Amino acid sequence: MALDVLRESGRLREAHDRIDDQVEGLVRSQAPQTALGPGAMDRAIAEVVDGRPDAYGRWAWYPWSGRLVHVLPEAEFRPMRTDRNRDKITRE
Repeated sequence: MALDVLRESGRLREAHDRIDDQVEGLVRSQAPQTALGPGAMDRAIAEVVDGRPDAYGRWAWYPWSGRLVHVLPEAEFRPMRTDRNRDKITRE
């Protein structure tokens, strides 16, 4: 796998993998009225990533800084990031 090759290449200085935090934000944005405790949130995150957090989403490689960043898939990233502006900015 390309990630394994990159990790073994010596070019990787830092891997920033906060996919669980991003998935939590996604889950909260999809059901803001639902209060989930830690156990329920852990189960919701596991369901979204289908038990394979390393394979879920996308990895972005920044060769100039040696950083590898794990992010949500584009279709989920955009609504999750813009959710904080709900009722402030509309799609129109």
